[in-house]
Amino acid sequence: MEDESSEVTAKGAVENHFRAAVAWGIFAEKSEGIEGMVKGGSTSVIDVSTIRNEAVRSALVSSIARSIYHLRLEARRSYERIMMGDKDIEKGIPMVWLFIDEAQQFLPSGGSTLASDVLLNEWLKQGRQPGLSLVLATQRPSSIHPDVLSQSDIVICHRLTSQDDISVLESVRPTYMKENFGDSIMKMGSEKGVAFVVDDNTEAAHIIRMRPRLSWHGGDDPAIIS
Repeated sequence: MEDESSEVTAKGAVENHFRAAVAWGIFAEKSEGIEGMVKGGSTSVIDVSTIRNEAVRSALVSSIARSIYHLRLEARRSYERIMMGDKDIEKGIPMVWLFIDEAQQFLPSGGSTLASDVLLNEWLKQGRQPGLSLVLATQRPSSIHPDVLSQSDIVICHRLTSQDDISVLESVRPTYMKENFGDSIMKMGSEKGVAFVVDDNTEAAHIIRMRPRLSWHGGDDPAIIS
């Protein structure tokens, strides 16, 4: 290390941290960067499930989400300048939809993670202005941060059996809903693919049915008899 202003012990500590970071499996010699990851008309899948350390997973999600947010702010300003007649401006990255599965890991109901601040304050609360949309999926609504439901424009709820989960949804029930969540979920029955949708944009609630899954699914229940 060529840094002559730092103590030898400080340099050694930094080297040890970088050696430990190699085992995380999130660094590569070559990378396309966020611009290469976010392209119009394409989808990028980032699997962080193999990263065992929860803090590292959250730090990675935080870094990606914050980078996209700031790049979209720049792209929004570029768009406004182009609309005003400035032709020598790069458009920047397109509007982005960010999907996060098992969202309670990054936005827990109690406490916070390294990704909580950027997802709540920049994406959920301020993301509309720069053209960012956030889709969060969880099997336990009671385990996710309460601001997620209160800030969501659309809630899609499949069948729930836990009273805690139903109570959390009931706590944010909009005034235009004539029935409570519990009664609406009971009307869904036990058929697979049926969901209850609450849409704040149209101020309406609907029961819908998803088409059958046509792709390979690695999470099927094991069967005793094949």
